[in-house]
Amino acid sequence: MRLSGIRVWDGTEQLGPATVEWQEGAITEVAPGGTERWPELSLLPGLIDTHVHLTGPARPGDYTYGTWPLVTTVAEQALHAAAHARRALACGVTTVRDMASDERPVALRRAFDAGLRDGPRVLAYGVVNMTGGHQDLFTPPDAPHRPPTADGPDACRTLVRRYARAGPTASR
Repeated sequence: MRLSGIRVWDGTEQLGPATVEWQEGAITEVAPGGTERWPELSLLPGLIDTHVHLTGPARPGDYTYGTWPLVTTVAEQALHAAAHARRALACGVTTVRDMASDERPVALRRAFDAGLRDGPRVLAYGVVNMTGGHQDLFTPPDAPHRPPTADGPDACRTLVRRYARAGPTASR
């Protein structure tokens, strides 16, 4: 396929109007020059959002601070994470980095990688948190699904190794 007269920014400089050709979802050629035909459009490389939290309420008004993750099933939270990821992709964000991941963003990443759904590249990193730290502080003590904590160097290494074994950061 071919599109002529679209402004192109290659990540370093504005190329001006160009002709772009692609096949099977991949750009095969960008030839600068020509007359601008699409003044309302620009082609640019995919954006990267380096700080997202995919697992959270995707519908406005769903969040009552601190209680949403406690009263929402893990399966439903995964669907909300998918909605966040799809919204990011629709805005041109082709890579997201979730720094407080668990099995939900990891499962989402695997589904995207397998081509089950379109979505951004998901870099998922498990949180290493101390007792009373950010992740732990806002979870009520009696909550049945508490995020893991790690106190001291040995416990941190153990938790990181557990995450590494689960494969959270591997991506396409």
